[in-house]
Amino acid sequence: MPTSMKRLEELIVNSELADPAYQPEGNEIISWLTWAYNSLEARNLAHKKVAIKHKLIMEAAEKLLAPDELERLEHEAEGRL
Repeated sequence: MPTSMKRLEELIVNSELADPAYQPEGNEIISWLTWAYNSLEARNLAHKKVAIKHKLIMEAAEKLLAPDELERLEHEAEGRL
């Protein structure tokens, strides 16, 4: 099972590797964990932005287009996948 974001954050903040006694290996591991955490957070944010944009576009389309036009566009989009 993959490590959760919460657990990853705990490892970065509370890890024994942050102790100066583990230098320099500890620094490299903490740096890698921090990079991984930041990358995953950025990816999650990008996914949220896409979902919000999609929802806004769909709401606008539902207001502006007739149901048969929406169905045609949805069918066309499915064909492109």
